[in-house]
Amino acid sequence: MINDLKATYSNENIDPVRISQWAIDNLMEKTSPYLQALMYVKNLEPEQLECIYKTKLYITKTYSDIHNIAELYGSDDAVSSLKFASYNIEHFLNASTKQILKMFDKYNIDILFDCSKTSKNVYLDIRRTSLILFNLISNSIIHTKNKEKLIKISAFHRGDDFVLSVSDNGQGIKPSMRDNLFTISDKLLSSKFLDRTGSGLILTGIGLPVAQKAAKDMGGTLNYIPSKSGAVFELSVPQHKHNMTFGEIINYEPKQYEYELYFSSAILFLEQINE
Repeated sequence: MINDLKATYSNENIDPVRISQWAIDNLMEKTSPYLQALMYVKNLEPEQLECIYKTKLYITKTYSDIHNIAELYGSDDAVSSLKFASYNIEHFLNASTKQILKMFDKYNIDILFDCSKTSKNVYLDIRRTSLILFNLISNSIIHTKNKEKLIKISAFHRGDDFVLSVSDNGQGIKPSMRDNLFTISDKLLSSKFLDRTGSGLILTGIGLPVAQKAAKDMGGTLNYIPSKSGAVFELSVPQHKHNMTFGEIINYEPKQYEYELYFSSAILFLEQINE
């Protein structure tokens, strides 16, 4: 896959952000099998197994951060270019929620989804839609203070737009913070912040800006919807803007590495608060 990506650039003009992404992809490709094998060694002590598990999570978290930076600042390549197709959104949501619940089965997290009968087949870029949905769910897991977390996903049409709504039972977002929800803080990438944190594994607060950019790439919007309780976000994707024809409907299911990529932060957060 890395060679395919390199082929999208000329020798004279390779995006340095994408080079960083390829480097972390190569690291994951080489280290994951070894870490996975170690986790199944029978004579390991529980503490040793925990260390291996945490190491894998931290590597995956860094992998996620680099990919988010590449989404925001990197040039399009063979993987990231816009690819619209017709998808069975009900199948996608069913498969995704089952896998996410499996990842968080030892925590009090429930995810419910509802898909309108008239909105089962939709036209979108599934990679970007996955990125948006998984970032929103991860944020809800991290920021909802309730021990029992409930996340609801609704899929429906509003006029000519397909809408994917994600809400939770948390405390919502303070009005003073809403104006900057989709903006990367200047402090995040400042030299003072890097010095104070020791750099690395620091890119919290980048998920929503990445998700909003993914929505704009599809010609859509991602908005925070004020609510009496919890946080509510809506992704809206125009269905007739691209003069598409539905054709074959794809039953898409994300790969395991995608779940690990987008939920490593949430898993690390829950692990730390339960230590």
